[in-house]
Amino acid sequence: MSEEAAEPETFNVSVRFECDFETDVLSAHLAEGSAKVIDTAYLTELLDEQGFQDYFIESAAMQELVSHIITGNVEPFPVGERRHAKLKVSVADDAMTAYATSEPPAGGDHIGNSMIKAALEAAGVKRSRCIEEALQELITQDSMSNLLIAEGEAVEHGTDSQFLPQVEGIVPAGVAEDVLFAHEVDAFVVPLAKGRGVLA
Repeated sequence: MSEEAAEPETFNVSVRFECDFETDVLSAHLAEGSAKVIDTAYLTELLDEQGFQDYFIESAAMQELVSHIITGNVEPFPVGERRHAKLKVSVADDAMTAYATSEPPAGGDHIGNSMIKAALEAAGVKRSRCIEEALQELITQDSMSNLLIAEGEAVEHGTDSQFLPQVEGIVPAGVAEDVLFAHEVDAFVVPLAKGRGVLA
C-alpha cells in the first residue's frame, strides 16, 4: 500500500515587495500573516501582482527568498533592483559621425528627450547635426546598437584659384612670367570651404 504524499508545509507569513527609490534596491518585507505554501511560483506571482514584474530580478533570488522565509528570518531580503534605461553616444575619430547605443530599463525610466539631451552634451555633439528620426527611434525602441544619429558636412572643394595679372609689369624683371611669389598671390587665393563635424 503506497504512502500518501505529505501535505506541503505552510507558513504564517505575509510578503510585501518594496523598492527603495534612493538605492533602487527591490526587497521583500515579511510580516505575520495567514498560513500559505511558500514556493518560487507563489512569490513570482506575488511579485507580478504588486507591480514589480518589469524589475531586474536575480536568477536565484526567489529560491533564496523561500529559504530565507523557511528559516524564520523576518529581515527585509533584497531580490532585485530598478534599472533605468542607459544611453551612450560615441563620436567617430574624424568627428564627422555620431552613434548611439541604448539598453532598455527594468522598472525604471525609459529614454526621453532629457536623457538624449544629456547624452549629446556629454559627448559634445551638436543637436543641429543630429538626425531627428534617429533620435525618435531611440525613444520608441527598447534597445539599439551603434545607431547613426548625427552626420557632419563633408568638405566642399572650391574652384581652382587663378592669378591673372591686370597691370603690366607686375612680374618683377628677370623672373619668368609663370613664376610667382607667395606674398604676391595671397590676396587672390580662395580657400577651400572647411567641412563641419558633429561636435559643438
